[in-house]
Amino acid sequence: MANLLERRVAQARIRAGALQAELDAWRARSAPGQPLALHHSQVRRIAAVVEGLLERVTDALAADTAGGLTRIRGYEERLLTAHTLWDFFRSKLAQRLDPSLREHLRLCDDLAWQCYAPARERFQKQPANVGTAYKEPPLVFLNAGWSPFAQAREAAFAVDRMAGGWLATADFRAVIEHLPVPLIGLPWYQATHLPDVLVAAHEVGHVVEWDFGLRSELAAAIAGLGLPDERTAAWQAWQPEVFADLYGCLACGPAFAAALSDFFAVDSARMAAERRTGPNWGLYPPTWLRVQVLVETLNAFGRPADAQHLATRWTQGNGAPTYNGEFAGDAAGVAAALLDCPCRSLGVKVREVLPCPVIDDTVALNLKRNYAAGSDDTRVLVAAARRLWDDDPQAYVTDRQDERIRSLIRVPAATRGGSVTRGGTATRDGTATPDPDAREAADRLAGRALFDSLFAGDD
Repeated sequence: MANLLERRVAQARIRAGALQAELDAWRARSAPGQPLALHHSQVRRIAAVVEGLLERVTDALAADTAGGLTRIRGYEERLLTAHTLWDFFRSKLAQRLDPSLREHLRLCDDLAWQCYAPARERFQKQPANVGTAYKEPPLVFLNAGWSPFAQAREAAFAVDRMAGGWLATADFRAVIEHLPVPLIGLPWYQATHLPDVLVAAHEVGHVVEWDFGLRSELAAAIAGLGLPDERTAAWQAWQPEVFADLYGCLACGPAFAAALSDFFAVDSARMAAERRTGPNWGLYPPTWLRVQVLVETLNAFGRPADAQHLATRWTQGNGAPTYNGEFAGDAAGVAAALLDCPCRSLGVKVREVLPCPVIDDTVALNLKRNYAAGSDDTRVLVAAARRLWDDDPQAYVTDRQDERIRSLIRVPAATRGGSVTRGGTATRDGTATPDPDAREAADRLAGRALFDSLFAGDD
């Protein structure tokens, strides 16, 4: 009869095998023609990092034949670390298997992809980046947060903390930070209202800045305005959020500006009382100033009528601000500086990354008149949905425009049994040559190295 230690070692090996079997099953679910085909490269890369962790556990079990029960328990805790890491993403991917959420998340993923892909393509066309692996596009998921948010590949994610606190270490956070897929969280209630989805373009703006290293150039563009030192410091503190606003406007046009301004509106008394002071300026400019930057961004795009409409609607609903009036004249210069910022990693100015603004006026009018939409582009149709909602919310509901517009949005080939590659290695013309095995091997090695870092000194 096997002794206790032998049984515990065998049990630990079975548990390690269970995680490997689950990773294999998720790879199968994301194979071409399967429900998660569009996420195949994302699943493979996340799974490979987890497998790197898992391999180190199984290697240790095989080598440690003289280990005691305490060491076996330690290995099982390491297995749970790998499980927790995987579950962080599995829970997001699993939302796509729910029939009530699948189509909405497909739409959100496609909108994020359409906003992100042009920047990634420009990045990969640069000579210095030829031969590098494509960065994975953002993965959208629904959550209980009130506000949309983006989590970078390099941003520490919240994870479950188990008894004893062994998952709450800084080293464990380092593992999470190195995973190869950024996340965009949207509130649950946006799953039933298409006009709200546009705010995801703001979150894609954050991912674009992070992925392609734009921060220092954008900060330099603001410094180049020659504003007083205090105002320069403020705008540089606000720059990430201002750039994300501007990028959303670049990606989805005036409809995005309308959606965002509605999203962060509060009562006029609270709005008027907003105040920012240095040296800790916070992450966001006063809300009225964010709207002013959006207005000036639309002006810079040659859409003065949309800009004036936004400014008028905001002023009528919120009145004049009480504080920070010294920034009032900065918005046009800040918008122009960021739009004209030359991004070396992309080879173009910011305003040239995406064709903008989205021309949704005609499409919205066609839909209102019950004509053929005239477009199947995700960005255009979601922007048109916002236009129709802003014009007449009651008619939007009565005419079931949400349902109609969702049915018109282009279905990616992968959901029709084909294959869409959103990962790969860059060639000189900017196309992606899939090399999943090489990427997977590198990710697995990264997982092993992260395991060694996470549990260094524990043996």
